[in-house]
Amino acid sequence: MTNAFPYDRIAKTHDMIVPLRHVDEDHLNDEELKELKIIKDNYLHKEYEFIIEATYKVKSIPAHFHLHLLTIKDFEDEK
Repeated sequence: MTNAFPYDRIAKTHDMIVPLRHVDEDHLNDEELKELKIIKDNYLHKEYEFIIEATYKVKSIPAHFHLHLLTIKDFEDEK
């Protein structure tokens, strides 16, 4: 899914991966983990510059897994 906040000042692209069910990463089932690995191995590393995952210490929503997928703006173009 596309997300315009809060990285829209630096990100050219800010998408997210969110499981269909509300779960933390420790409770992803085998099928979900397998699908996430396939997505990471075959797509994310080719399309995005950064994959960001919050740690337990800074999660805004407890027990909620999601990944931020970013490509960064070229600030040279803005001068």
